[in-house]
Amino acid sequence: MEKIWKMLSESYNVVHGFLRYKELVFWTIIFPLILYVIFVALFGTSRIVSPTLGVYNADPLKGSGTFGLRLVKTLKGSGLFRLKFYSSYTSLLIAVKTGKVSLGIAIGSNFTESLKSGRAAKVIVLESSDSLWGPYARFLLFGLLNMFENSLRINIANNIPSSCSSSFQLILNPLNITTKSFTPPLLATSGGMRAYQAINMIGLEALFIGLYSGALSINERKRSGTLKIILSSPMNGWELLLADTLGALTLTFFSASAVLIASLALGARYEISIWRALSFLLLSLIALFFTISLGMLIAPLARTPEGAEALVNAIAFPAMFIGGVLIPPSSLPGFLGKFAEKWPLGQALEGARSVLLYGTSPLKAVESSFLAIFLTVVLYLVGGYIYVRLLARASERY
Repeated sequence: MEKIWKMLSESYNVVHGFLRYKELVFWTIIFPLILYVIFVALFGTSRIVSPTLGVYNADPLKGSGTFGLRLVKTLKGSGLFRLKFYSSYTSLLIAVKTGKVSLGIAIGSNFTESLKSGRAAKVIVLESSDSLWGPYARFLLFGLLNMFENSLRINIANNIPSSCSSSFQLILNPLNITTKSFTPPLLATSGGMRAYQAINMIGLEALFIGLYSGALSINERKRSGTLKIILSSPMNGWELLLADTLGALTLTFFSASAVLIASLALGARYEISIWRALSFLLLSLIALFFTISLGMLIAPLARTPEGAEALVNAIAFPAMFIGGVLIPPSSLPGFLGKFAEKWPLGQALEGARSVLLYGTSPLKAVESSFLAIFLTVVLYLVGGYIYVRLLARASERY
């Protein structure tokens, strides 16, 4: 019995010693819980992402026995596509050209009447060349059209008299399918998606570099022993803050440049002009300054570099998924999407994506990020004041 108590006592010592280290508690207990909540919010439904199919049914006959409606029901019942219905061929065409749908299908006028009179029914398939969903969506759609043609063949063979001269030809080709291809918007291409991921990575770099720079600056200098030397120099708090900010800018510049060069080498494509580049640079700076400001705001909550790292990670990892960094606000569900739209980091990055990928004008992209710019300026000044106060307290202790 005594051995059992000794074993239990040592187990208690292990647990007690473990809980003393905040970073270990964060990574082993808190971080998995945070990830679980995030993944449930993002992927905790049974919905499977499918290509989007735009549908325009021009068949004037809308009864339950009409072939145009049967084709729509076949597409809908398959569950292979997310259907979006359009009231005109022009609106469907615009949706395909702008990448709002992966593929489009227009059911011709007099679709039912053509089949009943022995003529092939007209169908137009609209697709984007080099689209991300293109080959897969096309394969699915033509498989469904082939299945629908088989059902039409059975119907035609049972209902059209053998004396009808066109019946044999109609059984062979009940549908007259025409395919029209268009050049997709940049984001819908493989090169555009590579560029999209590169911008996400730059946002991720700004997130971590900014938070670590703002939160660990003073604590790290304490640990390294350089804070005493700095405090004895003529440099004041705001000058030291600007020096730290310049260091973070330099790190972000080199890391972002590496990502952009790698993305171009891998075939990324961007909407490039001088004004687009300048607006992208401005929005990227806003993203970095916001994370630096956020880091300075949480710095007083940590007494050690390890504690500051835990706080940074507690903010950074959720922000990767729900803060508009790796997943754009428009793709986030419900209130998470609204949060990312208003959060300065997500708003600035979405503006950066829009100016280089969505074709948004530089001025409009900057205007749409006005809230992010305003809040970042305010938070940087507040965070700077906190930073200077922490330095003043540190100088009193030396």
